Amino acid sequence: MDPPIVYSSPWMDHQKWPRARSYANTHLRGTLGLVLAAKQQGHIPAAQPVIAKLRETGMYLSDRVVTKALALVGETL
Repeated sequence: MDPPIVYSSPWMDHQKWPRARSYANTHLRGTLGLVLAAKQQGHIPAAQPVIAKLRETGMYLSDRVVTKALALVGETL
């Protein structure tokens, strides 16, 4: 059985998460991970427009991170 996925929130203490995660046997998935999962599961046709909108509305994602993330789902910047 796969461990549960815990979705990130702005209120989560990300510095304490790795230690807590090891006890709970869970995976952390943030906003970018949710977008990629939605693409992989067919809920959205493309991840790039969603990521572009996130960046336009103030989410900081470096070009390097976005390029690597999009490559995981077969897309480019």
